[in-house]
Amino acid sequence: MSKRSDITQHSFRSTLTSNEILTIVASLEKEKGEQLKDSLRQLLFLISTSPELQRIEGGQIIIDQIVKIFCIQNESEIQALCLSILLNFNSKSGLAVNESHIQTLYASLIQTVQSADEAISEQASDSFIHAIKKLPEFKQFLVQRSGFLKKTTEILLQENSSSSSSSQQNLSNDHMKSAFLVILLYIVNSKNLKWNQIELIELINILEVISGSEEGQQEEESLEAKAQQLLPLLRMKISKQGKESKQQNCDECQKLGEELIRNEEQKRNIEEQKRNIEEESRRKDDIIRQKENLRRIEKKR
Repeated sequence: MSKRSDITQHSFRSTLTSNEILTIVASLEKEKGEQLKDSLRQLLFLISTSPELQRIEGGQIIIDQIVKIFCIQNESEIQALCLSILLNFNSKSGLAVNESHIQTLYASLIQTVQSADEAISEQASDSFIHAIKKLPEFKQFLVQRSGFLKKTTEILLQENSSSSSSSQQNLSNDHMKSAFLVILLYIVNSKNLKWNQIELIELINILEVISGSEEGQQEEESLEAKAQQLLPLLRMKISKQGKESKQQNCDECQKLGEELIRNEEQKRNIEEQKRNIEEESRRKDDIIRQKENLRRIEKKR
């Protein structure tokens, strides 16, 4: 087969794949349940098996639609498929999930994880963790710019009423608090993340209260046990970022000092050049005056 024929066939296959993908994406909103899952699996297969950096028509439309499906579906399997599609699409097409999509994913998940239905809240917590695994941008957004740490502090500060009439509310608060702490326990082991220092300090303060002063053994799934697990890890984040900040300040001070030294040397060099020029100018003036004096003397003779 000729080279030209190979190129033509590759172009045809690429066009066919793009058309198949767009056809599936266009039908997603109308589908439900197993039919929707099958379409998402087919979409994932087409994207994951397409050539690297192959241009897929309507890339932004695909991302928008998958994010939308993710947000309106509460089932963890569907959300996991959506995240896998986004990750594969990013790696294949070179199109990154932009900040607005990250914000949309976060807004959907943070709302669902606060559900009074414990099963829905747990599913949202699982989807949170899946998003953290699959999307590095989501992970950094979560601990630095999303307000998640502040929201966790607010949830943990919610008081559970001790009256029997509000026992359902007690349970709701507890499972929500547990869901937030589970997410934190997963993300706290991630490396190379820059945490929001102010929100992190506030969170540590409330976790210290929850963990209690007793050193006794806590139930593994209790809020107290989770708080005790988190505290040393979060304190390490504060300590590490503090040292890095000091080191950065030292580096900046050193750079500033070196720049000041260079500026002083440059200033001295300029002044020295100026003096040399002035001395050369005076020397020339002296020579000119001497010559003029000699001419006047010769004229008098």
